[in-house]
Order: sequence, then C-alpha cells, then structure tokens
Amino acid sequence: MFIVPVYAGPSKIAGLGLFATRDIQAGEKVWEFHPKIDIQFTPDEWAALPAHVLANLEEHAWQSYPNGVIYFEATAGKYINHAAPSNTDFTVEGVGYARVDIPVGTEITSDYREFMADWSHLPFVPPAHA
Repeated sequence: MFIVPVYAGPSKIAGLGLFATRDIQAGEKVWEFHPKIDIQFTPDEWAALPAHVLANLEEHAWQSYPNGVIYFEATAGKYINHAAPSNTDFTVEGVGYARVDIPVGTEITSDYREFMADWSHLPFVPPAHA
C-alpha cells in the first residue's frame, strides 16, 4: 500500500497514473506490503480463479519470483506506471522508496523490471539492456 498520500488521475504515460499529493523527499519510503490490503495468491489459487476474474486482475498483479506468490495491489497503487528510469526504487521486495525528490502533482513511476519476475508479456517494458 502507498504510505504517502497519492491519487489516481489521467497519465501521459498510459491511461491512469499515480500522483503525489504532497512533496516526497528522495529516500522516503512510499510503499510497503500490507497483508490486509495487498493481496497474495499462491500460483494454484491464482489458476483456480475464473477467467473473467483473472482478466480484471492481471493488469495490476505481479510475481516477484518464478512460481512464487502473485501480488495484487488493491488500492490506488495499482495505477503506478512503468518508466525507465523511474522516480521510485522497488528493488527490495515488499518496500518502495523515492529515488529522487517527487514534487506534488508529479506522476509516481516504477521500473517494473525491478520487482517482476517476468515482464515479457508487457509490450511497453523494454529488455533490461535496451
């Protein structure tokens, strides 16, 4: 869950994006896993969901390790868009930090390659060395 105040709004990157409602300082923790808000599924639980439910969840879900748990961000954090470089750092599983100062009104971005085991199904995320 985002622990700094954010809102979802129109993005120049893609559809909706996530924006800061106050200035965020470089190094500040912006997100942390919360077991009551961020949902975890085992691969078997995920596979057992009906196809129409998966279609609604997949865009905002990620898996950090092959065959690992699948996370679903249930709050506005699901609208964080990919950018490289990004203004946040999600290299440590379960936590995210501001990489740089993020002024109020700025779109908050993450580099999906930092926390997703497989991003090959996302056409807008280039290979790591592109």
